Amino acid sequence: PKVTEETTIQNKQPASKKYPDHIILSSVGHFGGHTFRLQWSGKTIILGRDYELGSFLSKDLEVSREHYALNYDALAGEWTVIDLKSRNGTGYMYPDEVTGEMIEVEVSDRVPKKIEKGCHLVLGNSLTSMEFKVDFEE
Repeated sequence: PKVTEETTIQNKQPASKKYPDHIILSSVGHFGGHTFRLQWSGKTIILGRDYELGSFLSKDLEVSREHYALNYDALAGEWTVIDLKSRNGTGYMYPDEVTGEMIEVEVSDRVPKKIEKGCHLVLGNSLTSMEFKVDFEE
């Protein structure tokens, strides 16, 4: 079993009761072993490799300083992800309903993509990508 390094990232504003408390990103694959619990505070959560933003995911140069953003839409009741024009892109993987195989689509830098529990977010190209499984805490 791998030892899990856990990092907590918090935004500056207090969490609102109407939003889910946390979104959890667990790294899988060859970069596995890290879990990030991101506290929702009513603001967009920007993730990448920038320590100053409090959004550090990796030192890997394949990850942009501001790689992608997570947001919660209270009216729609859903989490979304949008690419922040990162150099190597952001992918979204979900299981095919018939075969169960993971299907990957590119995340737009213009239109937010709804994310579901159990999906995977992929940073970078296929050779050096980092993959994170999504979960939620209420």
